[in-house]
Amino acid sequence: MTDVERLESARRQLGLSFHDLWVRYIGVGGHRNASSLRSYLNGTGSLDDHDHDQIVLSLNEAFGDAGFKHPIAYRLT
Repeated sequence: MTDVERLESARRQLGLSFHDLWVRYIGVGGHRNASSLRSYLNGTGSLDDHDHDQIVLSLNEAFGDAGFKHPIAYRLT
C-alpha cells in the first residue's frame, strides 16, 4: 500500500469527507485548495512532503478526537 493509499484508507475509516479533511488540513496550517487535496488522495495529483505531513497531522488528530490511537507515520521528522 502506498503512502497516499494509507491516507485515503484512514480518511474512509474515519468517515471523513474530502471537505471535512480539507477543513482539518487548513486548520493545521495547510494551504492547498480542496481540489488539490482530492486529486492527491485520488492518486492523480502530487503534493510535497510538507503538505503530505499536514494531511497526516489532520488524520492523526481526527483519530485522537475519535478516541483511537492510530498514528500514521510522517515523511519528515
